[in-house]
Amino acid sequence: MFVLQQSAQMRKVHADISARFDVHEELGRGGYGVVYKATDTQTMETCALKRSVGALSTKTDALRALREVYILRDLGSAEHPYLVRLITALRTTHDKDRDLYLAFEFCDADLGCALEKGLYASRDSTLGCLTQIVFGVAHLHQRGILHRDLKPENILVKQSGAADDMALSIRIADFGLACAEASIEGRVDVDEYESSPGTLHFMAPEILLEVQRHTFASDIWAVGLIFGELLSGRPLVRGTSVIQVLGSILSVIGLPSNSYMELLEADQMLPAVVKLEHASGHIPQDAGSMDFLQDLLSLAEDSDIHLFLEMMEVDYCKRPTALEVLQYDSVKEFADADDKARTILACPWEALQIPMDGVDQAGTKKVVQWLYTAQKN
Repeated sequence: MFVLQQSAQMRKVHADISARFDVHEELGRGGYGVVYKATDTQTMETCALKRSVGALSTKTDALRALREVYILRDLGSAEHPYLVRLITALRTTHDKDRDLYLAFEFCDADLGCALEKGLYASRDSTLGCLTQIVFGVAHLHQRGILHRDLKPENILVKQSGAADDMALSIRIADFGLACAEASIEGRVDVDEYESSPGTLHFMAPEILLEVQRHTFASDIWAVGLIFGELLSGRPLVRGTSVIQVLGSILSVIGLPSNSYMELLEADQMLPAVVKLEHASGHIPQDAGSMDFLQDLLSLAEDSDIHLFLEMMEVDYCKRPTALEVLQYDSVKEFADADDKARTILACPWEALQIPMDGVDQAGTKKVVQWLYTAQKN
């Protein structure tokens, strides 16, 4: 069994929250707040209690929390094996406090931590992990939901039974940037959503180049990059600027095709062309070749490299959908054996709609009231 790194200090939980949750230890902290391991005294279930500091301070932050709770609550109805389960959302009774508490099912680590500890060290365990992620993403897209921040730190890992890689099960988590207003093409046309949310290293080229907002294909890019990290055992993309990240991407998959560059020029996307030209300065000549990728992705067979390159296609229109990925040779055997995930995917789910009538006129206090109504319904 493995756990998230514990912090040396524990930040106190509000007394009215600790009346329900018996807090054992702090698991980690970041810009979002603090996560604790706790026991829900109503059910005696071990859970992860996330205290989002200042999450209800402004209307914008409260709206983001409202969307996250709506999405998590609605997804919970499917009892999907690869999406994290929200237990409850709570706010302290102290009127001036703007913190939000979310209680989730407890998981042992995130995928980044698991990789650092040497887990997923075999091809089968890697392909099994990818299949689970893709099943989860396929259900999100089926419901019209874009995650928009898929990365190893937002993929939780749960150990069940035997202490080996094949007994690990993932949970897609952190829906703070998720969007439920996607159209059938997966485009987002809602002004209050940021045009470039998410983590720089896992942003798709169309986002970095500012030629398209997030689509379902942008999520697929992130999954492809996670797949590459699973196969290589290390991060593939580095950099602190858009140009550096683009250069790091091209150093793995090679230069974009002439037809893609011509398409950008035809659409008068000259800033994107300039960015790509700047990023292409020091690309290895064999980047993106089979020999290069076989050396880089040490666990991969030819079929895995083919799938990786399909998911990492610079032209987002050419990437496979999540449903199509499940039919690729590398994962089809694992997908066919997963009866529960296949059964959920076969159901005729409708796209999630968040009722936001009157939100423009509502103040922060009203949005917070809606949030807790959403949680209880």
